[in-house]
Amino acid sequence: MPDYSDALRYGLTLALLAAYALLCLSIWQRQRRRRLAAVAEAAQAMQAAGLTPAGGGAFATVSTGSSGAGQPAHPENAPVLVAWATQTGMAQTLAKNTAAMLQACGQAAQAAPLALLDADALRRATRLLVVASTYGDGEPPDEAVAFEKQHMRQHPPLHGLRYAVLALGDSSYDNFCQFGQAIDGWLASSGGQRLFACIKADSADDFEMNAALAAWRKQLAAAFGLDAAQLARWQPERPSEAGGWHDWTLAAKTRLNPGSVGSPVWLLELTAPAGASLTWEAGDLAQIAPPADVKNPRDYSIASIPQSGSLQLLVRRQNRADGSPGLCSAWLTEELQAGQTLPVRLRANAGFHLGGNAARALILIGNGVGLAGLLAHLHAREAAGQHRNWLIFGERNAAHDWLCHEQIARWQASGHLPRVDAAFSRDSAPGAPKTYVQTVLAREAATLRQWMDEGAALYVCGSLSGMAAGVDAVLRQTLGSERVDALLAERRYCRDVY
Repeated sequence: MPDYSDALRYGLTLALLAAYALLCLSIWQRQRRRRLAAVAEAAQAMQAAGLTPAGGGAFATVSTGSSGAGQPAHPENAPVLVAWATQTGMAQTLAKNTAAMLQACGQAAQAAPLALLDADALRRATRLLVVASTYGDGEPPDEAVAFEKQHMRQHPPLHGLRYAVLALGDSSYDNFCQFGQAIDGWLASSGGQRLFACIKADSADDFEMNAALAAWRKQLAAAFGLDAAQLARWQPERPSEAGGWHDWTLAAKTRLNPGSVGSPVWLLELTAPAGASLTWEAGDLAQIAPPADVKNPRDYSIASIPQSGSLQLLVRRQNRADGSPGLCSAWLTEELQAGQTLPVRLRANAGFHLGGNAARALILIGNGVGLAGLLAHLHAREAAGQHRNWLIFGERNAAHDWLCHEQIARWQASGHLPRVDAAFSRDSAPGAPKTYVQTVLAREAATLRQWMDEGAALYVCGSLSGMAAGVDAVLRQTLGSERVDALLAERRYCRDVY
């Protein structure tokens, strides 16, 4: 009889290749539809502001009357364009609130993402307001990385553009409000004319933030000839803190790393006040203000989802440079006892939500208490029946610092977490290089490329210096900088680092 084994293997190979090609095409088409939907939303906003999409994805001005192609007929009557660059979602909502506030006072305005604008759109808008946050150590927020590289490293002629910038930041970082100030300087050096000086808003200090927003409203009233009293009465809620402060109860506190050479890490379980309807999403933050420093609340990644019945936090006791304990972490880990209450405010962190990645495979990367933000996503994925998850976690010693290992082991056993890679820097052999999460990622470059080619999303949570920077460097080396920038813009690469 003829031997059909080779032909059969060949046919099966072709069939598998065809199936894989169809899978890749399906993923690409879904991604393309998402991108087109985002562009369409921005285009509608631009059209309402007197702009319309031009060829190649740029934006051009609608030509009206005899003012000449591409020029607004009446610049003073054209809507004000309010652009945002956001990491957590605060800048986006403040930009939309600003547009709504201007509209309520009789000034046409429209909000749109800065990331989808170009030099032509900025030049033809005539009046521009920018609300921009700063990420990490003075960098642009992830969604604006490509804009900074493509446009802000050049100086297109923006003569005739009048603008103002509200820069958001956290004063505990050295480069406070750096990206907003960089936009302000870039627009000025490109020929734009300031409506008023850049206003810096400190998200770490409620009093300073409210003062900055009051100054923003006052300057807008003067710049556009609006009723200052009417603007002052406009009090849009700050988006990420809509729930306000509530007294939560510490139900339990558990040491997670006994015997560790590092600082103690505790799992805190909090219960909401009776009758309060408080909720959050995986990726959100809890703000806590210690009694000794109530003006400066600290952000903590939430490690649980509402369905669990408690709000869980991983807290490491921090030490200052002089060796003294940090005010908030020492209070939470050493002084606060079960049964006592503490003020907590839930803070949305839209840049770390699942969003359009809910049905994708996830690669979750973190170190230390950054595991908290990843645990919340794993809980949410379990509830949703999404089990293609890969965790890469780093700490000091496996024997003492494998935080929440029992939970992770249960997920491995159930199939919810089919792949786990751990890097313990102090467990390396004498004389051998230390192993970190970025070391693991570089070692697994082929698997990383495969997962990303199949449509996976990346979530990174933990320390900014060292871990996050190292992971980003490996991603760029493995996937290429252009692709990494695209992943940031598409929100398939999401970071919550500090």
